[in-house]
Amino acid sequence: MALRTNKTNSSVAELLKHALRHRGYTGALSSSYLVMATSILVQIVLVPLYLKKFGEYQFGILMVILSLVNFAVIGIAWMSGGALRMLGEYAGLGDVVGFRRSYGVIKTIYVIYGSILALIIALAASTGDKIIFSGGTTADIDAARTTLLLSGTYLVLFFAAAIDRIALTARKRQGATNIAQLAGIAALPQVLRHIC
Repeated sequence: MALRTNKTNSSVAELLKHALRHRGYTGALSSSYLVMATSILVQIVLVPLYLKKFGEYQFGILMVILSLVNFAVIGIAWMSGGALRMLGEYAGLGDVVGFRRSYGVIKTIYVIYGSILALIIALAASTGDKIIFSGGTTADIDAARTTLLLSGTYLVLFFAAAIDRIALTARKRQGATNIAQLAGIAALPQVLRHIC
């Protein structure tokens, strides 16, 4: 048993040694932690701002809408692994034509999915807003309707960008993927400044 443990420890140490020498791995790892840390810091800053700007009722509506967005992502997340595998195979084989064709089909599926969700959200915002957000003032309901419509637009853009991140990852560019995501997080305060 001790021999097997030593062999396993040696294999893990060798794997870590090679991984840390590989610039792409260390870049991807460090940028992944940077993305997570930035996301956490942005939320720590934004929650008090949300509460101050929106108040408790509208902040609660925002949390419901953000939960809806997270739920919507689950509907297509199953495809991400398959898309990454397919694009990774084409990238590994150097099949540029196959990669581009698959990328186009997958991006179309993602954007159509986001558009369908945006239409459903727009329908809910225009017909059921007073029922969904009963208990609020007219201003609260108007703000919720606008937020729902903006969330639908966000989903279309999110899904269009998601396949780009998958394609970069398939081409062994995880660090670039993380930096692109970090840029999106960094842009959020600027967008909110103009909206709020």
